[in-house]
Formats: sequence, structure tokens, C-alpha cells
Amino acid sequence: KVNMVSWMAARMDGDNYGQLAVYNFDPSVNVDGPAQFFSKIQALPDFSSQRSLLNSGSSSLPAGPIIIIPVDNAVMYVMPYYLQGSSTSLPQLQFVAVGANDKVYVSKPGADDDRTKLLSTALTEVFTRGQQVAVTPGQTGPTTTPGATLPPSTPVTAAVGTPGAAITPGTAGPVPTAGSGPTIAPNQSASIAELVRSVRAHQDLAAQAFAAGDSARGNSEIQAANSDLAKLNQLLGR
Repeated sequence: KVNMVSWMAARMDGDNYGQLAVYNFDPSVNVDGPAQFFSKIQALPDFSSQRSLLNSGSSSLPAGPIIIIPVDNAVMYVMPYYLQGSSTSLPQLQFVAVGANDKVYVSKPGADDDRTKLLSTALTEVFTRGQQVAVTPGQTGPTTTPGATLPPSTPVTAAVGTPGAAITPGTAGPVPTAGSGPTIAPNQSASIAELVRSVRAHQDLAAQAFAAGDSARGNSEIQAANSDLAKLNQLLGR
């Protein structure tokens, strides 16, 4: 069972330094563990395609630590993703994933390429545009699931919490369902092949741009690849 049953942190504020704060969750309430949250993020269709584009060739997209934050009677999850090129010494923040109220959302750089907005955008959008993702029972994601860490600045108290209440009111997002298999007409084969080649070409150009430190051109190539992917999915009936 990969549900989270308790949360513990060591306080670092003044006279409370070293004291432990413990939340024991109600066993009748399902609280996602770190592996469940990670699996839901990896299963998001749009994010999965972008991750595949960046996590190949000369670039990689490692996930940072999962930060678990108790908020009132609920739990929030935050996890960054960093873009690392073979020729760059420091990784660059590329995505921020957030989970709350059984919804998940991943923010990405906008047209202004301002990475400082990624966290605030994710924290806002998860309540309005977040998706519910069905995860197969027992599914925990890849063995490289990032470990959960706790931010030292998070205020906590030594108390027993019972999560389940929503952080903010809102309706649940749609649950993705499996569609029927595509039917490809003979005259579509050439278009599909051309789109696949175009996606790969934009992917290679994006990897080269990021490796050279040109994030603007890299993001432009990613947008072009995503556009081709959308056309490809339309042809395949997805």
C-alpha cells in the first residue's frame, strides 16, 4: 500500500529547534504517497509528450525532490523538473508540478520565458485547471521516484491532522479515459510519416539549442514539435 499514513518534520524555528511535529492521518481517508503523486504527474498526456521531447538526445529532464506541505486539513505536493544539457554545468528550472485536492498540474515557461513565475502559476492553476488522473492500484511509477523532502521554512505544529478537506473550493477536473484504437486510412500514412519525421527534427533542434544555452530557440522548437504532435494525434483520432 503506497498511501501516506503519517508526516513528520523536525522544527528549526528558535526555541522549538529540534522538536518533532507529527501528523497521523485518518486511515479511512486516502492520502496519496509521494510515489502516487509522481505517477500521476508522469501520466499527464500533455506533460508526457513534452518530457519525451526534452529527455532525449543530449538533454535530460531530471525531477527534483517532492516537497510535501500540510495545509490546514489537506496536503499539497510540489516537485520541480530541471533541464540539463550535456554542455551546460548547471541545470535550468523547466517545469513545476503541484498536487492538491486530488488534482495535479504542471506549469511551463510562457512566451516571456520567465522561470520565476512557474511556482506561483502552478499553485494558482492547480485549483482551476488541474486534472484528476486515474492511477492503477499498486502503481508507484519508475524506481527513480524522487524522495520526499520537507522545506525548512514550512510552519508546522506538533499536532494530529486529518486530511480530506479541500484547500479551496472547486469542482473536480475530468478523469482521462482510454479511447478506442485509431483507424488509419491508406492516404493518411504519408502524412503521419511526415509528421513523425518533423517531430523528431524539431526535437533534435531543441536539444541542440538547449545544449548551446539558447533557451529561446529551444522553446520555439518545442512549440513547433508540440504543434506537430497535436496534428498527429488528430490524424490518429486521439
